Parts: sequence; C-alpha cells; structure tokens
Amino acid sequence: SKSGQDENLILHNPQNGTPIGKPLSAKTLLGKAKVSASKKFKLERARFLDMATSSSSSPDWKGSSIAILVGWSGVQNDVPSVKGEKISKTIGSYSNMAWIHVQLTPSSNEIGNNGNNDIDVSYGNYQVINASPLKITDSTSSSVTSTPLILSSLRIVPSITSFSNLALLAIAPSTYEVAMITHIDITSGKGMGGKLWQMDGLHPYWRFISSIHIMDHATSTETSGSQTNHIIKIAGIDDRYPTPRRIESLFLLSDRAIINSGEIPLDSSYAKENKKIFHRVYGSSKGDEEALYDALTTCPSAGLVVTASVEEDITDLTKKETMASIFRFNEETNVATTLLSGKRVTWSNQAKEGDVTIIPSSRGGTEGGLVEYSHLVDCDEKGMTLVFVSRGGMTVGFRFDGSSDGDSAVVTTKLWNSEEALGSVSSAVFLDETHVIEDVSDGTNQSEDEEEVALRNLQFSNRIQAQMISLKNFFFGGGMLSSLASMALLSDEKKAERDIAFGFAKVSVMLSDAMHRIIALDTAKKGRVVWSMNLHPEASWHKIVRGGQFMSLSDPHGNGGVHDHEMMTLSYLPFSSGVAGKSLESTAAMQWKCFDGTSGRVFSEKIVPMPSEVTQIVPLRSSIHHSHDANECRQVVVLVHADNSVSVVPDTARSHSVVDEAISATGRNGLFVHTLNRQSGEFRALRVARTTAIDGSHPFELVTVGTTIFDPNQESIIDVSYPQRGEVIQSPSTVLGDDALLLKYLNPHLVAIVTEATASFFVICSN
Repeated sequence: SKSGQDENLILHNPQNGTPIGKPLSAKTLLGKAKVSASKKFKLERARFLDMATSSSSSPDWKGSSIAILVGWSGVQNDVPSVKGEKISKTIGSYSNMAWIHVQLTPSSNEIGNNGNNDIDVSYGNYQVINASPLKITDSTSSSVTSTPLILSSLRIVPSITSFSNLALLAIAPSTYEVAMITHIDITSGKGMGGKLWQMDGLHPYWRFISSIHIMDHATSTETSGSQTNHIIKIAGIDDRYPTPRRIESLFLLSDRAIINSGEIPLDSSYAKENKKIFHRVYGSSKGDEEALYDALTTCPSAGLVVTASVEEDITDLTKKETMASIFRFNEETNVATTLLSGKRVTWSNQAKEGDVTIIPSSRGGTEGGLVEYSHLVDCDEKGMTLVFVSRGGMTVGFRFDGSSDGDSAVVTTKLWNSEEALGSVSSAVFLDETHVIEDVSDGTNQSEDEEEVALRNLQFSNRIQAQMISLKNFFFGGGMLSSLASMALLSDEKKAERDIAFGFAKVSVMLSDAMHRIIALDTAKKGRVVWSMNLHPEASWHKIVRGGQFMSLSDPHGNGGVHDHEMMTLSYLPFSSGVAGKSLESTAAMQWKCFDGTSGRVFSEKIVPMPSEVTQIVPLRSSIHHSHDANECRQVVVLVHADNSVSVVPDTARSHSVVDEAISATGRNGLFVHTLNRQSGEFRALRVARTTAIDGSHPFELVTVGTTIFDPNQESIIDVSYPQRGEVIQSPSTVLGDDALLLKYLNPHLVAIVTEATASFFVICSN
C-alpha cells in the first residue's frame, strides 16, 4: 500500500489471468482475526507470509480453497552471520499471525473437462470462510509462540491427507534454533504442539542455520496402510574454514504429526515424544553423523539420495575433486515404523557406474564447500536428473539411473557443464599457447617448472643436440614422409601445430569480478575450458596482474610479453577473518595467488593485512630468473594506499630487491606512482624510495614530487584513463625530406583526467 504498512493480495483466474474479486488486504484480514501488532518486537507492517492450496483429490474440491498465512512484521534487524559480514532480516513471531481460509466460487456454466481428466474451472469470486489467530494449545510450548522468527525462512508443510492441517517451520533470529509448530488446524488456527530445535541437535558442525527447504514427500507401505513422511532439507554454515562453508542435511517429518491421527501424542508429553516424528537421516557407519555434504537432493520415487562433497581422504590438493555420492534408504528400515519407534532412519552407500566428478581439480574442485546448491529437474521410478550449481557460477547436469530395488548399480551420466561466469567477464589476458620444450639433457636436475626447462634448452649445447635429434627424425623416423603427406592433406593435429608455431593459438585468461572466478579458454579449440579457479567470495574486487612496469613485447626475459605465463591475482577483503594475529572485525586484507596462466597451477598464495584502501597497483618483474619458493612469486606488485603508504606483495626480501632494481634501473630516474582523491580533487605525484626505518617493517616510503588541484568547487572528476602498458607504434620512425629520421614514441607516464564543471561554476562562466 502507499502507506507502506499494508500489503494487498490479488487472486487471478488460472485460465485467462483476470482478477478474482477485489484485492485482499493483509491489515484488514488481521483485524478480522483480531490479531494486533506487537510493540515488543516493533511490528508495524501487515504482510502476506505464505499460502497453501487445497490438495484434496475430489474434483469439486481441487484448487477451490486457499489457506493464507498473514502476520505483522517489524523493521530490519541484524542477525548473526560470519565475521565481517552484516545481514539484516525482517522479524516476526507466531503470536502475531493468523490463518485465513478463502473459498473460491466457480463461475456458472464454466466448469469443463480439458481432456486429461483435469477439471478446468474459472472462478468469479471468493469468500473468506474463516480468520483465526494462530495459537498453540499445549501450555508447555508457549516459548515457541513468543519466539521471534526470521519471516523469510518461514515454511509451510501441508498435510498430504488433510487440507485443513499443516505444520510451520522457521529460523529464530539467533540462527541457532528452528521453531516448529505441528497439527495446525486452519479452520480454528490452533496448533497442538510446538518445539524449538537446537542447532547442536541438527548438525554438530553448524554455527548458523541459514535456510529451510521443503523438498517432497515419500510414502512407506505398512500392513495397516501407508505412511507419508515429508522430506525437509536444512542448511547451516560452518565457519571453521577461511571461507565459510554451507552444509546441508536431510530430515524427515511424519505426516501423522501434522494430522494427529492418534499415534503421536501431542499433549504435555509431546516434548518427550517429539524425537519420534522429526529425524535427521544419515548413514549407519561410525562418523556419518559428522559427514559434511555441500548439497544433497533426494528422489523419493527412485529411493535415491545424491550428495556433493570433496574427497577428504586424498592429501594431494592437485588431485582432489568434488564428487557425487549416491545413497539409498536401508531396505530393512521401514521409515514410518522407524520414526514411530524412536529409532534413527539411515541410508547406505549405493553402488554406481560412470562419471561422478562434479568439479574436477582443473576446474577448482580441490576445496570443500564449492557446490552451493543442487536442483532436482526430473524424478521418477527409473532415476533422477540433477543440476549442481557451484561457487563461481559453474553448473553441471547429471543423470542417475537405477532400479528401485537397489540390487543393480546406479548408472551416472554427466550431461553437460557450463561456466556462467563467462557472461560477466570484467577483464582478459591473452597468452601464447606453447608447450614445454623437450628436455634433451641427461635427465639430471630436471624441473617441473616450464620456464626453467625452457631456459636450460636455450643453452648452445642443448640447441645443437635438439637440432640433431630433429634432423635424425626427419630422415630416419618418417618425418620426411609425414611432411610430404601433410602438404596434400593437413590434419587437425598438424593445423594445431601450425597455429602454435605461428602464434595463432592463444589461452585467454578471463576474470569475472562479479562471480569471483577465473576461466581460461583455448582459442584454437573452439573456446574449450582449459582450467578455472575460484577467488575469495568475500572480496570487494579482484585484479589480474602480469608483467612489469616497463613492459616490452621484445623483452628477452619475457617480463610481460605474450610468452610470459606467470601472473598474479589480487583479491581485496574489506574485513578479513583470515589474517593471523589481527582483529577479525576491523582488518582489511589482500589475498594474492601466484599461478601459471596456461595450466592454472598455483605456485603460492597468502592473505596479508592492508593498512588502508588500495589506490594504485604497480606491476614489477625481476630481470633475474629464479625458481619458485614458498610465499614467493616472480610477479611482484607495489601497492599504493589511500594513506600515502606503500606495500609490496609478496612481502619478501626477494620482492624488495625487485623494487630496488626498478628504483635504480639504468636509464631510469626512479619509480613513480600517484594518488588521486576525487573528493578533494588533489592529484599527487610520488616517488618510491627506501625508508630509513630501523626495524625494517616498512622498507619503502613515498616522497611527494608534486601536486595539482582540481578545485571541487569548480569541477568534479568524471573519469581517469591511462595508456596501455606495452602499447607499441606501428611505424616508430618517419623519413623526412632531408633523409633524416623522425622518431616517434609513446610516453607511458601520461594520464588523461576528464572533469565536468559544477553547476555553480558553470553559471559564473556563463555570465
């Protein structure tokens, strides 16, 4: 509504979309139920919270009744979450809610059959049959009624056998409890029992409860009839890791607790008996209770449960992968009788055949918590189709086929995968797709590092030896015949060799700032994904850094040319919990990763504290080759901060020597940087110099060279632009009339600043 204190609900005909009657007002319905706003929780807005439609199989009853839950909500309140992150949620409570029973009136002479034995009904109006406040009759459950709730987490569990009965679940603002009310009669608004489920009883490793999802229902046949159990998925957050991990668990809620058919006591002994109607499901082996599943989905028709988690028993991180596991409810376990007897429902591992790798190690699958969600696309007695969504936007489709008896193995098929981060690429770097030159040495001191192997093979003796091997293969190894054949018909393999030899084959390393992910594509193979890597999901920005300040494409050391594969990513964390010895709430940090752009191999990475925001990034490379060590990287970065301080990444003695080399390089007059304050309009040119600090904690400082002011009273800075590093002139010289040469060059130190006159100053200029 215009006042912001009420919401309107408009019902539409399913056939033509025309409105049914007048809009329903949440505030009016709460008044009809005599439910007033609570001053205790500062509830002031009337809202429609959820609704459930009739599920009766009677054609005359189908779809003709709606149960609407309305309630009062308050202002946004902060709820507990991972450190460094603030989350606000709208709060309410069960005591400020009401059930509204709405009966739809069919239009005359508009009830017909659509040929599929379904009744097509056009509704002309509706009638509010009943409006009742939500109350719990069990006095021992009064704490559930008064407990505040996160309204966005509220879920309705309607009974399959009785439309008038349902249950409610919601997360408390502490995020440590789940509040449940069972056997709610919407005609009277009364609930027979309530329970607050503590987080420790749901999963031992949860620190916060994040979401509730009502998945489906499964029926277990008994001698006395059938029993329906609602499948509920609850997710929690485990923040023991540097990156918080979302963990999902599966629960069963007995439908008998919702309809109260007599088997479940819901009187004063309800608190003692509630374990029989709500159970977490996991394996029967030791330690299964502590299993960590990033995502799980069940198909009741096939009796399968599929989970996603990383292989914990592999110690080599480069070989770890995020895998799918398949479970089946134990055959000897009757879910219904097990719940009623107070025993725990269990599942067992199901044999499988086929590919179960969701995220391979080359696509960033070496960490836990990568799969964020799993969506059930199709479910039948033959199997299920799933889509897994991972952190960074990678989606993977799977099909699981197996018999319902569980005797045969489940056949798994990976249907497709897609990198959604390619739709939000913020920057890209192109690298030559080159292969490691064959090592023709005697096999001693061989290295896995591509650059070291290449440098060794460039030695004169190794070059001669390689040419002799090539000549021998040409005459005696069939190379001559192969060359003649290739002239007639160039195979795909030869085309690939040609593309690599002439520099046509490239690897495009692309950064998606929005999705916190890097993807590398092979341009010579129709954009095939070579590798991908996740970046820190809590970073406010990411940057790819490569090359040196004075980059040249003809640099013999490859310091920034297309042949240089080593690069670094910077991820800025405004509030980081991963910096040892620092305040968890107030420490900004930078995570850097040093990696090979063609293979995705990570050489080193670390999270380091930052004194203030970063205003400029200066890439540097050493002219001296060195091998990889822990916490080292050949790519060095100088960071200029808003407080006019400077830091070096990685912060090591070797990196400091690279900065010293840039400061005192022959033919250069120093290393210069600058800062630009858009608010004050100050542009400050600075020179990097060695500091005289004795403790060595700040080896470099910034010395002001000059400043200029763009008066904010007269003009505002709109944009700033710089020339591309390594940009070349196609014609570096021109012959003049007297045969002299006019040499042309680009000044790499230029900066273009665009300003706009302020309104007040524009008036003065106009006059």
